[in-house]
Amino acid sequence: MRRLALLATAGLALAMAGGCSSSPEDTRREAAEGALSWAAGARMTAEAWSARRVTSAFARAGLEAAQRGLEQERARLGAAPRALADARGAVDADAIATLSVLVARMQQAVERGDGAGLAALETELAAAARGLQPSTRGAGT
Repeated sequence: MRRLALLATAGLALAMAGGCSSSPEDTRREAAEGALSWAAGARMTAEAWSARRVTSAFARAGLEAAQRGLEQERARLGAAPRALADARGAVDADAIATLSVLVARMQQAVERGDGAGLAALETELAAAARGLQPSTRGAGT
């Protein structure tokens, strides 16, 4: 039993070490790309709800999933101090936090049946998403 625990601990340590090999720029880029994807999903869900193509329950579930996904991307950056130390990483962490708050507010708008409020939040979400820059490599090419 003790040997099994030791092996499990060693396996976990190796897995964590493997996950730490990406560069701060890679971590930042991956978090930004993930956040942009979650934000796009939230916008599509809100648009579908506004057009009455999905139920309120479906929209709330989709927005909740997007908000959780955004928090995971923010946690990814938070777990990488070197990525946060970079000015771009800090800006992206703030932008992801803003996206998460906006999606949570979008959920509330759906719960209230507030289509106008949801539309305003969609506009804010799109503006906040423009603050993320997933890749600085190859810019201008």
